[in-house]
Amino acid sequence: MALYGLANAPDNIRMFHENAVEYFRSIGCHPDRISIDGSGFSGKTGDFKKINARFSRATPTEVASISMYSMLPNGDTPLVDWQAISFIDTSSKSCVVVAIHSSFVEMNDPSFVEFSRTCVSLLSPAYGYLFSQAKDNGPFFYAMGMNFGVPSNFKTSDSQLAISRWGDVGLEQEVYRQGVLRDVFPYNYLSEAHVSRRIGDKTFTQWVDSDSWRGTIRPINEKAWLWRVATGDEPRLSAELNDHGMIFDWRSYQ
Repeated sequence: MALYGLANAPDNIRMFHENAVEYFRSIGCHPDRISIDGSGFSGKTGDFKKINARFSRATPTEVASISMYSMLPNGDTPLVDWQAISFIDTSSKSCVVVAIHSSFVEMNDPSFVEFSRTCVSLLSPAYGYLFSQAKDNGPFFYAMGMNFGVPSNFKTSDSQLAISRWGDVGLEQEVYRQGVLRDVFPYNYLSEAHVSRRIGDKTFTQWVDSDSWRGTIRPINEKAWLWRVATGDEPRLSAELNDHGMIFDWRSYQ
């Protein structure tokens, strides 16, 4: 899960974190490492129980970011040897990334979809999506717009550029606030800027509703919508929306 442009992040960072802890535990993926950046915290990764207990007594609005990990047995490097990651950043370019190995829960699992909806309701993101990606391809880094490469997951230069430009152009310029999508995913969390965007003579919502294969779009609350797309239809939809300038193309921002 990736969420960007969090309107309510400073106020609800504790509620989000507690919700993530509870969800991780509910699927048998117990947190054991954590790092917190903020007043009274060093930002260094350490024992979950000890640091989390301190956070429970801290003023949440003074916390800039939280990274929580459930580590592989004998794992040493949190950003590599994880079973699950929960990351929230409340800076001006605020975001959430949650990555969980599919041996614990699949993207389409109703419990994970409900967890993501709760996160959207708590944090009011400007944009977000759920996606599935092999762990060797670095799903956490993908969501953050950073390349993660090992010999087994070599990408073409175009693919590498698309990932990194999402980070240093798309996220930096917050293009999602203009109703731009990174791509089409099975679950797309949209804001008013997306649903009211014009596709020809229709709004985006009308465009989706005009053809059943384009999926369904439903409100979550007064500020957020879920656009659900059938697996396999994403490339065709992405191509159509790209023709209308709704898919992020870093070349347009040069």
